[in-house]
Amino acid sequence: KFEKDPENLEVLKEVSSLLRRSECTDIPLFAQVAENLYKQEPTATAAYNLAIMFLKKQEFDKTESYLKEAIEKSDDIDKADYYLRLAQISLSKKQLIEAKKNALEAIKLNPNLGAAYIIIGNAYAAYSKNYGEDDFDHASVFWAAVDKFVKAKQVDPSVAEEANKLINAYSPHFP
Repeated sequence: KFEKDPENLEVLKEVSSLLRRSECTDIPLFAQVAENLYKQEPTATAAYNLAIMFLKKQEFDKTESYLKEAIEKSDDIDKADYYLRLAQISLSKKQLIEAKKNALEAIKLNPNLGAAYIIIGNAYAAYSKNYGEDDFDHASVFWAAVDKFVKAKQVDPSVAEEANKLINAYSPHFP
């Protein structure tokens, strides 16, 4: 369909949606469709598609740029997911304050987003060596991290397995 009419907006939306649902966002066809769709209709969804494409290519600056654009143009339901993606990228770049900030924005929009609490907990754990003046202070951060993991599985049972692994990994580090 795409090859027959690569500028057809309805075809672009249909193919884009299909590829995204099938998690085929790292193939060249998705890139072509995402770019054509964005050129014709630079909506939040189109910007998000480009963000996903650049994320797969590990081009994080472009990913962040398109995610921020998607956030500006979207409604609250999608915005929470976009903030969550932004938080994940910030965490992977060790931008811990930014990761927490974006995760909190996602939680404001969707309080049952367990993955956002996991990001905050991971940000706390990653910051532990920088907190306080001694080993006790460094280790005390793990209390806060584990609290976030517990909260994650309370609000979102789908993340319980990951939360439990993190709880088991960080609890032994308590002071």
